[in-house]
Amino acid sequence: MQRALRSCATSTLSFVNIVDRFGLHRTHAAVHVCQTTPVEEQHPMMVLIGGTAQSIGAYVGHTRQFTESGRQVLQYETRGQGKTQLSLRDATLETHVEDFANLMDALKIEGPVDLCGFSFGGRVSLAIAASMPEKVRRLVVTGVPADRGALARCTLRGWLSALEKGNLEAMVWCSIVETHSERFLAQHESRVADWVQQIVQANTAGGLHAIVSQTHHDDPNHPYHTVSLSERVQCPTLLLVGKEDRMAPEREVQRLADLRGWRTEVIPKAGHMLPLERPVEWRRAVLSFLDTEDLPEASY
Repeated sequence: MQRALRSCATSTLSFVNIVDRFGLHRTHAAVHVCQTTPVEEQHPMMVLIGGTAQSIGAYVGHTRQFTESGRQVLQYETRGQGKTQLSLRDATLETHVEDFANLMDALKIEGPVDLCGFSFGGRVSLAIAASMPEKVRRLVVTGVPADRGALARCTLRGWLSALEKGNLEAMVWCSIVETHSERFLAQHESRVADWVQQIVQANTAGGLHAIVSQTHHDDPNHPYHTVSLSERVQCPTLLLVGKEDRMAPEREVQRLADLRGWRTEVIPKAGHMLPLERPVEWRRAVLSFLDTEDLPEASY
C-alpha cells in the first residue's frame, strides 16, 4: 500500500509498506521513497541509494535530470535513514538486500534495474548486485574502496562515538568536514550550518548509528566486505571517485576495479561527496556508462 505525500508532473513522494521481519510481530513498515516518471520512458528503471545521512532531498536535482533523460527513477531511504520506519535491531547489509527485494515486490518492479549507489549506498548496491544478479542490469558505485585506510577508519570511530552519545549534530559536522574537499567548503562555508541542521532534522542518531555500526567491514574475508562482494557481482560495473576523496582513496577504488576488470573514472576537484561537488560531471559519467551498448560482464 502506498500513501502519497506530494506529487508534481514527474515525481511522487510516498511511503511504501514492506514486511519487516525484525519489527514487532513481523508487521509491515513504511519505506520512504521517491518515484519519477518521464514523459517517454526509454531506459530501464534507475534505482538511487544515497550515503549514510542522505535523505531523498539530497538527490532532487539529480532525479530531475535523470528523468529528463528518459528514465524512471526510484530513490528510497534505507533502514536507518531519514523517515523510513524499519526496525534497527538488524541493519546489516544482508538485511538491506532483503529490504530491497521486498520493496521491489511491493512496487511490482520485476527488473532488471540500473543500480546507482553512493558511499554507504554503494556498499548496499554492491551487496544487492552480488546477492541478486538477476535484478541488476548495470551497477554504478561512487566512493567505495577496496580498503578505506586509517583516516577513514578513525573518522568512522569518531562518528560512532558521537552517535553513541546521541550527539547527531557533532557527527554531521565531522562528516561534512571529512567528506567534502577543502575547495568546496571554502566556497560554501556560509551555508554549512544550514546543511548541518537539514541533515539533523532529516535523520536520527539511532538510525545512523545502526548503519555505521552494522554495515562497515574491514576484514577482507568477511562475506560483506567490498572485495568479497565484488567477487560475486556479474553485471557491468563502473566505479566513480573524486580525486580528493579521503574516505575512499583513489588508489583503493582503482584497486577494487582492477580486481574485477571494472571501469573506473576519477573526477578532479572533488572529495568524497562527488555527486554534490561535481553534479554535472557525475551525472555525465553515470549516463555515459548506462547508455553504452554491449558492455562486457565482469571478469573472473
